[in-house]
Amino acid sequence: MLDETVSVGVQREKSGSLKIMVGGRKNNIDKLWLLFEYMVSRSFYFSKNGSGQTAKICNNLILGVKMIVTYEAFASADKLELDREAMFEDV
Repeated sequence: MLDETVSVGVQREKSGSLKIMVGGRKNNIDKLWLLFEYMVSRSFYFSKNGSGQTAKICNNLILGVKMIVTYEAFASADKLELDREAMFEDV
């Protein structure tokens, strides 16, 4: 048994640059690694069953924090009357 999660986003999906996070026994993963490499642009191996799912949760936490910080930065820029287009280009 392996667990595998796909990192999906609209941009990744459109560009064909999906990545997967896989957990499970190394010998089981070795048998399927070429298939993973064919299906996605990047593959990441994590040691035990369930660790692919755990990696996805950690990835989502990081993305969530990035979204919050970006929102707060743009809200502050708006309050300080900075040009939103210029801010967007800088990010």
